[in-house]
Amino acid sequence: MTKVYRVGKDVTTPEPVPKDYSAVLVSTCDRTKPVKSDMKLVVDPTGFPQDVSVDQSTDPDVAQLLLQWMAAVKFKPALRDGNPIAAGISDRIEVGICYAKETDQVGNPITRLHLNSAPIHKISPWKDAPPEIQFFVSGNDSQSDTASKPAQNDAAVEYIAKGITPPIPVYTVDPHYSEEGRKKHIQGECMVQVIVDAQGIIQNARIVKPLGYGLDEMAIEAVKSYRFKPARKDGKPVPVYITIAINFRLR
Repeated sequence: MTKVYRVGKDVTTPEPVPKDYSAVLVSTCDRTKPVKSDMKLVVDPTGFPQDVSVDQSTDPDVAQLLLQWMAAVKFKPALRDGNPIAAGISDRIEVGICYAKETDQVGNPITRLHLNSAPIHKISPWKDAPPEIQFFVSGNDSQSDTASKPAQNDAAVEYIAKGITPPIPVYTVDPHYSEEGRKKHIQGECMVQVIVDAQGIIQNARIVKPLGYGLDEMAIEAVKSYRFKPARKDGKPVPVYITIAINFRLR
């Protein structure tokens, strides 16, 4: 477990690394909507968000988009005595949302949500941040207190945006219940950020919205078995970030 510090006198505030959003912003929309949403998260010592949650008053579709976007944001981590540490923050996001009428893989009409403007961060301390957190990473069947980066080469991985066909699941499995989760009758949703590579295989799965009680590990194990038809850009398969919701329900 890794200690989570509170931003304050001896702990610096994590800052988002400036990013060029021009490639992912969509301006051809059927309608747009300005959104303000409070997100809570822990920025790990490598600068990546963990334990991300969205204000419950946020529209579910918008919340899903924000979770997917936030999972790929890089921060300058908090510092204490000059050393990077994990810190809990509240991040009030202001962003424009584009609602675009598109078609799915078989030609059915759907509405997809995209970013319409670059998000604006307003960061403050997260007063109720967890005192410690476990970071999870797939790929070597291990759990580590040192968070991993989402990709070894971030520049090679795309974000779902206009001009990129999303990956299509061709094989999924239901997650197993952990013994502790079943005994305590825990139900809910766990969010896992992954890279679907150009072969449709899951890489670098990591928890971005934990459920606890051993269920996060079960979600990681399930997601690692998924297979996809890869995303495509200009007709060629490309690796992309996606966020997968894993639901745990007792029957």
